[in-house]
Amino acid sequence: MLDALDAALVLYHVVDMVDSVRVDDGSATRDARGEWVPRILRTRAEALMLWAYGNGWLPFAGLRTNPVWFVVLLVLLSPWSDLHFYWVHRLTHWKPLYKACHYLHHRNVNMGPWSGLSMHPLEHVLYFSRWIILFLVPSHPIHLLYLMQRAGLNPAVGHTGFDEVVINKKRDTRMSIDSFFHYLHHRYFECNYGNSKLPLDRWFGTFHDGSEEAYAAMRRKRAMPAESKGLA
Repeated sequence: MLDALDAALVLYHVVDMVDSVRVDDGSATRDARGEWVPRILRTRAEALMLWAYGNGWLPFAGLRTNPVWFVVLLVLLSPWSDLHFYWVHRLTHWKPLYKACHYLHHRNVNMGPWSGLSMHPLEHVLYFSRWIILFLVPSHPIHLLYLMQRAGLNPAVGHTGFDEVVINKKRDTRMSIDSFFHYLHHRYFECNYGNSKLPLDRWFGTFHDGSEEAYAAMRRKRAMPAESKGLA
């Protein structure tokens, strides 16, 4: 099952890369190579965790034995993932960790889907460590698969370079995929560490919406002189 999901994701990326490499500076090919490391780490971590479930090393809560908690945890894992991502991301911007690993992810300011998981192996370990909560609360392998597959698939969407998917052109129905939100992080570096669904960046003063006001506020926070005209 995991291999099938990985294969589907690879196929999606290959199609994207064929289109993007023509106008790319080589970073798409470089990022594509970098994504094989997290693919290996994630599948091996999932196999280890499933083994732990099977051998009673993890507290277990099944749908039949505890249906209420099963559903509640499934709902809570979404904000938990966002919270974990925000703080791990901020941690990797700590100067020693940034120099050790996170700088690799920031090589590209013009993102593509391959950029999502193009990271140092140490950062992969931190990024995928969200499953650690399953050692603390009763859970089911479905919760594990949700956590890990979400962590594996979301970065491709968040780094596409497109902010919305047009669902119905005639009715102008669109679905936001948060790519612009994260693009601003790659451009300005010290903002938008999380995502727009859980407003942690607003709460902790790291939000940037792309406006001139937000840009000016960011410069003031960095003690940089004001600019006379527009955005840089």
